[in-house]
Amino acid sequence: MQLLMGQRQPPEFSKSIDRGALVEVLTVQPASHQVRVMAAGTVQPQREISIIPG
Repeated sequence: MQLLMGQRQPPEFSKSIDRGALVEVLTVQPASHQVRVMAAGTVQPQREISIIPG
């Protein structure tokens, strides 16, 4: 086994390209909706943002 591992070459490294967050974007209109969310557990956001109508 040592013979095989000794002949193995290390992998080539390449720089990764940061492509940003891949998201789907929709144009929406203001509306009033009732949303029901059924869940259990603790939710902690990674980030918090404020959306202000323009």
